[in-house]
Amino acid sequence: MSKGQLNIDLLGTSFAIQADETDEYLNTIYTHYVHTIEQVRQTSSVKDPVRLAIIAGILITDELYKEQLKADTAPVAVKNGIAHTREIPDSIEIEKSAQRMMEKIDKVLDGKNENLG
Repeated sequence: MSKGQLNIDLLGTSFAIQADETDEYLNTIYTHYVHTIEQVRQTSSVKDPVRLAIIAGILITDELYKEQLKADTAPVAVKNGIAHTREIPDSIEIEKSAQRMMEKIDKVLDGKNENLG
């Protein structure tokens, strides 16, 4: 497979990447990421580019994880005529964990911003 290239110009940073994916695929995931950043920007008071990028990354990871959980609810084995599924973590606990991570990230970033002042 040929390498695809993606030119990124986002949050005050510009660079190019290459990956073993098509240009079309790279542009599709980049567009999704940009859209997620814009959603965070419009629905919160977050203005700092690093925070926007981190929160968008967490939201996209949350999307991926929830999709994986959906796939994991399908039976993975049938033993003695009984379908068995993988154990799925409680979604409330996952959300609480994500919230704690965002609070820790905010504290770290606030500390760095104070050191700059």
